[in-house]
Amino acid sequence: LLALLGVNVDAPIANALYTAVSSDTGCFRYANTTGNSFRLASVCADASDDIFRINQRLFDTVTLGRLRLQSWVVEHMQVLQNGKVIVCGIPADIQEKLGLADEDMGNLAGFLRSIEGVKMAATVRQDQEGHTGVSVRAVPGCDAAAVCQKLGGGGHKGAAGASLGDITMEEALGKLIAAIPEI
Repeated sequence: LLALLGVNVDAPIANALYTAVSSDTGCFRYANTTGNSFRLASVCADASDDIFRINQRLFDTVTLGRLRLQSWVVEHMQVLQNGKVIVCGIPADIQEKLGLADEDMGNLAGFLRSIEGVKMAATVRQDQEGHTGVSVRAVPGCDAAAVCQKLGGGGHKGAAGASLGDITMEEALGKLIAAIPEI
């Protein structure tokens, strides 16, 4: 589109486009990665002045708070279906207990899905008002959206979510586990 419009892809445009395509494709690891993803990345790399810094910031850097949270999640996760499914309930007070920033709390289901052998991972999180949300991540061949549709939510096969309202953590985990098919 930019070429059709005659736009010169300079460093700021290249950096923004590269950030978008690399984050959307999980640094070119997700199933949505195509040849076009790499072609766009190539154009961006030629024009950018900062591909290394962008990749490092997006994919190789975590805050100390995030690392503490990941450790907590590993200690409290439930391994189901012989290691093919992992779920974890994250109570509302954990963010304050661990001294976490809001940005430390994102994509924990993706973190759990990265464990070897895991086909689907999900987190249940409660906020300070007692609202409970579910986040599901799945590898190709599994359907996160189908799980979340059973819970009144949606998304796509690789990533989906649902809001469960004001229910207890135990109820939410029970509903989530019941919605996950045998993998």
